[in-house]
Amino acid sequence: MTVNPPSTAAVHAETLLQRARRQDAGAWAEIYDQYYPRIYAFLLTRVRDRALAEDLAADVFVNALRAIASYEDRGFELAAWLFRIAHNRLTDHLRRTMVRGSDSLDELEEEQDISLLAGQDAEPAHGEAMDLRRALEQLNPTQRQVIHLRFMEGLTSEQVARIMGKSAGAIKILQYRALKTLKRLLTEKPQSL
Repeated sequence: MTVNPPSTAAVHAETLLQRARRQDAGAWAEIYDQYYPRIYAFLLTRVRDRALAEDLAADVFVNALRAIASYEDRGFELAAWLFRIAHNRLTDHLRRTMVRGSDSLDELEEEQDISLLAGQDAEPAHGEAMDLRRALEQLNPTQRQVIHLRFMEGLTSEQVARIMGKSAGAIKILQYRALKTLKRLLTEKPQSL
């Protein structure tokens, strides 16, 4: 059985991680430049407030800087680790802002939509983009998060499972149900969306 050597990207990520552990400012700048836009976009789809998403994203990198010394490679890639921190930071924020008498985090998240996921700020290229955005808005928050992490961020089911604190099987089921719902919504007449 032949073992494939690590990819250049994996070697670079490991080197970057080692430099970051030594508090190398250049490594942190590279991590920030590479991952901040993705973390910000992820948070923006959930909070729908640019300033708040910027603050939360900044907190993610502050928390990462604090935690890097104790970071253990448990199969998490750097991106997955940062998204896990972002997920936790978002959960903390949502719990603190439950001012409407919601009984659970899920109820508060249900009130938020994912309109920015399909690019609300950009003019849709055609009606299909609008249909997709409307369909995504009808998914529950957990399904939307899975779809975002799997298809917009390109993470594996296992990485998403670690980020969300669920099993890979649960993520696959969430993804399957979300895609099935999206297919149904997108094949219905546009007026029903």
